[in-house]
Amino acid sequence: MKHYELPPTVWHEKPLVFDWDVTTGAVFGPAAARILDMATWGTVSAHPSPWSWNLGPEPTKSLTDMAAILGWAHRLPEDLQAHYPRPADDDEDVEEEPGDFPSFEPVN
Repeated sequence: MKHYELPPTVWHEKPLVFDWDVTTGAVFGPAAARILDMATWGTVSAHPSPWSWNLGPEPTKSLTDMAAILGWAHRLPEDLQAHYPRPADDDEDVEEEPGDFPSFEPVN
C-alpha cells in the first residue's frame, strides 16, 4: 500500500489524497470514492487533448490505467509518470509528437 497526495493541475480540482495497493486494486482515503468512480467510466480523457484512454477490466490494478485516471487533472507522482498512456504512432487525431508528456505546475 502506498500513500499519495496529488496536487491539481487545474483550478477547479482539489488534491487527491488516497492510499493505493496496486496488487489488490484497493483504494482508501478521502479521494477513494472519486477515484473508484472514475475507474468505472470505461474511457477517460488523456493528454494530449483531444485524446482518450480505454480502461481495462480492472483499472485499479493497472499502473497505466491509474496513471490515466489520475493524470488528466492532477500531477502524477514519479512512480506513475512512466506509465502514463501515449497515443499510438498512427493516431491521426493527435497533433503533438507521440510520447510527449505535458508538464504541469499545481494551481495554488
